[in-house]
Amino acid sequence: MGILSRNTVKFILTLFNLSGKLLFLLVLGLLLTGSASAQVNAAFVADGPATGCNPLIVKFRNQSTGATTYTWDLGNGTTSTEVNPSASYTTPGTYTIKLIAKGASGTDEEVKSAYVTVYKDPVADFSVDVTKGCVPMGVKFSTANATAGDGSLSGYSWDFGDGAPGSGASPSHTYTDAMAYTVTLTVKNSYGCSNTKTITNAVTVAPKLTAEFVASGNIFCAAPATVPIVNASSAGADVVYAWDFGDGTTSADIQPVNHVYQHKGLYTIKLDVSNSAGCKSTKSSTPINVANFNVDFTIPAIICQNTTLSSTAVTTPAASSVSWYQDAFLLSNSSSLYTTMVKTGKQNIMLSAMFGACESKVQKEIEVKVAPVASFTMEDKPYCTLPIDIKFTDNTVGAVKWDWRSGAGTSATDATPTFTYTSQGYFSPSLTVTNVDGCSSTAYRSLYVSMPVVDIFYTTADTRLCENTTLDFYAYGNPLDTYEWDFGDGSPVSTDARPSHTFPAAGTYPVSLKYKTKDGCEGKVAIRSNVVIYKKPIPAFDGPATVCGYNAALFNDLTPDPTTDRSLVMGRWYGTHGRPECFAPVRRRAG
Repeated sequence: MGILSRNTVKFILTLFNLSGKLLFLLVLGLLLTGSASAQVNAAFVADGPATGCNPLIVKFRNQSTGATTYTWDLGNGTTSTEVNPSASYTTPGTYTIKLIAKGASGTDEEVKSAYVTVYKDPVADFSVDVTKGCVPMGVKFSTANATAGDGSLSGYSWDFGDGAPGSGASPSHTYTDAMAYTVTLTVKNSYGCSNTKTITNAVTVAPKLTAEFVASGNIFCAAPATVPIVNASSAGADVVYAWDFGDGTTSADIQPVNHVYQHKGLYTIKLDVSNSAGCKSTKSSTPINVANFNVDFTIPAIICQNTTLSSTAVTTPAASSVSWYQDAFLLSNSSSLYTTMVKTGKQNIMLSAMFGACESKVQKEIEVKVAPVASFTMEDKPYCTLPIDIKFTDNTVGAVKWDWRSGAGTSATDATPTFTYTSQGYFSPSLTVTNVDGCSSTAYRSLYVSMPVVDIFYTTADTRLCENTTLDFYAYGNPLDTYEWDFGDGSPVSTDARPSHTFPAAGTYPVSLKYKTKDGCEGKVAIRSNVVIYKKPIPAFDGPATVCGYNAALFNDLTPDPTTDRSLVMGRWYGTHGRPECFAPVRRRAG
């Protein structure tokens, strides 16, 4: 069976689902044809992208079958009979493409609506915040008026005209050379479409202005004062100069040469330079001082003798050096003064301050009042017992006020106080006196409070204190004037300084001394340890009268009240009674 043409019967079978049952509908269309040739089928596709930016060139690929001729409506106002035509689209929008294919068996067409799309280009636009200025000139760019066309803006590419590239919607750029700059911006949207804008002479940068001048001298000792001025500005052409000399006068001269200040004062010269590009520069001089010196210091009108006078120089402006004088005598070259005022009476203190080669002085009078010379005495008497009262007497001439310190924690304000000292030791009493002029001085003394110290001792040639032992007594300590020795055995007192006394009987004797010191202090002292005299023993024993050699012999101790052991040692027998020092040795040889 041969292939049927489009006019051949076409069968369309549609399957419906109705109430769970299958219903087949067969539609039979009978198309009559005069011959049994190949069917025509029109079809095409874009041989490449069918969407893009202006200009968009689209090549179409014909996929028709059974046709021999073709008629194209390319949607942009042009037609073509080529098999595979190309078309250029320059206007943003969508385009419908139509193909009519003809063959022996008939005609067929294919229409594709909005098949080609041309996107709108973005519109590049920018502005600058300042178009004129001086080196270095900072400029901020803005793309606020740029539009995306279709899609959104996605890229910014800058050429600032000085070889430096840039990016971003609002970049900043600094120009460092003087010239006019052409700036170019290229923007791109999200579909890749771009647009460029160039502004010629968008930024004009003028040479840098530098205001500069030299004013010779900044300190002048007197008015009028002439100040030489030299303009050293780096400004180029088309420059306006504005001078302000600080004294109410101005000038627009390029070179004012000199300026004369008629009055004392402190002045500052200011120069402003500007040009038509809006560039400006300012220079101010250091302050120019025309005899405008302030020198001062503060001192009391009255000061007391032997006190320190202190003051500080106050100078405006700061002085290069200062000197202090007392009645033409140089005291110090320091800004601060410290000096002890010894000379009394009215005197002049002068401060001289140097400002470069200029000198400014100020002088003030001061009166130095006579200061009292504190002096006092302490009562001279023996310190025999505690507590002790000591009277103090002021000997200062012209004192009207007293401030006493005992050194023991007490004080007084009368002229002749008495202080009580309750302990021995060293003290530093002082007296501060003040006269009618309010001047004062202080005196210090040293006080040693000490009670008499007397002790008694004895010496003896005999190491054994037995009956009839003689002891030599003496006193040690403060010098004594009188002595009364009591030996504790009922014997008469002795008034000797170093008495000797014999104790005939054994016993314990509390020896003491009643004395009077050279200072008149009376007292009595007992010996630290009582004198103990021991009874001397009388040895007695019996035994054989004759003992042959190398034979033992027995001896019996007959000494009354024996207290220690006896032993026969090397032919000798020793016995003791009482203290070991008191013994009576006997010896009896064997016959």
